[in-house]
Amino acid sequence: MPTGIDFRLLGPFEVLAGREIVRLAGKRQRLVLAALLLRSNHTVAAHALAAAVWGDSPPATAQRQLHMAVSVLRRTLGRTPSWGELRTEHGGYRLCVADERIDVARFRAAVDTGRQLAAEGRTAEAARVFRDGLALWRGPLLSDLDGPVRDHADWLEEMRLTTAQDCLEYEVAAGAPAAVVEAPAPLHDLLRTYSVGRGRAAPADPVDHYLHSAYAMARIFTPRLARVVLPEPLPGTIVSRGSGYSAAYRWFEVEYPNLIAALDAARAAGPASRRWQLTCAIGGFLDRHGQWADAICLHQSELAVAEASGDTRGRQHLHHGLGLLHKRYQDYPDAERHFDAALDLCRLHEDEGGAADVLTDLAILRVNQGRDRAATELAEASLAYYREHGEPGNQVIALNVLAWCTAQLGDHIGGMTYWQEALRALPAPPH
Repeated sequence: MPTGIDFRLLGPFEVLAGREIVRLAGKRQRLVLAALLLRSNHTVAAHALAAAVWGDSPPATAQRQLHMAVSVLRRTLGRTPSWGELRTEHGGYRLCVADERIDVARFRAAVDTGRQLAAEGRTAEAARVFRDGLALWRGPLLSDLDGPVRDHADWLEEMRLTTAQDCLEYEVAAGAPAAVVEAPAPLHDLLRTYSVGRGRAAPADPVDHYLHSAYAMARIFTPRLARVVLPEPLPGTIVSRGSGYSAAYRWFEVEYPNLIAALDAARAAGPASRRWQLTCAIGGFLDRHGQWADAICLHQSELAVAEASGDTRGRQHLHHGLGLLHKRYQDYPDAERHFDAALDLCRLHEDEGGAADVLTDLAILRVNQGRDRAATELAEASLAYYREHGEPGNQVIALNVLAWCTAQLGDHIGGMTYWQEALRALPAPPH
C-alpha cells in the first residue's frame, strides 16, 4: 500500500497518516467517519448516517450535529495532503477516497480475487490471497466503537468467517503445512478441522499452544520477555519454535489473527494470567511491526484487568511494555510514568533482572531527552547486573548507551572504550 493516509476498521478503529495516529475530536466524529468509510465513494443519506450513529432514536438536532461533525472531519483530515474528499451532496454525504487507503476495501478486493482464482481451479493461489486478506484483521470489526454502526456491517464478519473456512479447505486439500487461518469464535473448530485433515489430533487447549509458541518466537526479537515465567505446557501441547529472527517474524505475520482469537478465548475462560502473557508477546510483534497504537490498546485493556484483580506481576510487564510503546511516540511523560510503575513493581517482586531492563530503557529515554548524565547513571546500574549474571546481549545495549553518553559528555576516549567492550560482548553469529 502506498504511503499516506490509512483508514483501518478491521479491528480497533484507527486513522493513520504514515505511522502517526490522526486524532479525531470525539466519539461522534469517529462514528460518522466509520459509517462513511463503510460506504466509501457512495452517497450516504443523512437519515442513514444518523441511524448509524444514534440508531432508531436520533435527537432532534441530529442534522445539525452531523453537519458539525462533517465540518470537523474535513478540517482534521485536510491536514494530510491528498487524503481524499468529503463532499456534501443532495440529501447526504460522500467520502471520496482511494480503495487502497481503506483496509475494508483491500479485504474485499482480496476476497474477490481469491474467489475468481478458485473459480478457475487455482485453489492454492486463492488460499494465499485469502490469507493475505485475512491478515488485515487486527480483531473484531470496529472493536473499540459502540453504536449501531457496527450492526450495519455484520456482513463483513460473515465474509471473514466464510473466507477463513474456504482458505482452510483449500490449504488442507493442497496438503499445505501452513497454520490454521483464523476467526475468533470458531478457532477451536478450525483447529480441529485442520488437524483431522492432516491426520493429527487437535490440541486440547489451542490457547496453550499459542501462548507457548508466541513466547518461543517473541523472545527471539524481544529478549526482555525471557523474564516472563510461563507455566509448563499442558500435556499434548505442540510448541512452534523459530530458527531465527526472520522465521519468528513471519510466524507472527501468519498467525496474528489466530493470536487475537486465542486472546479472546483466554479472556473468556482459563487463568487470567494468560491474558496479559499473550498480550505482552503479541505486543512485542506489534512493536516491531509499527502497530504501536494497536499494542497500546491491548496493553491498556489488560492493565485495567490486572489492576482490578491485583495481579502485580502482570502489571509489571504491562507497564514496561506501555513505557516502550509511548517512547516510540515520543510521549516521554507517559513513557516515564509507566517505566517508574514497572520499576516499583520489579522492586516489590525483588526482580533484579526486570529492574535492570527497565533501567536500560529509562536510560535510552534519557538519551532521547538529551539528558546524557542521567542516562549514564541508569545504564551503569543495569550494566552491573548484566555483567554479574552473564547476559551479553543486554550488556551490548547498556554499553552502547554508555558509549554514546560518555562521548556526548566530552570523554571520547572513554566512549570508544565502551564501544570496544560492546563489540567484544556481541554473541558469536551462528555457523
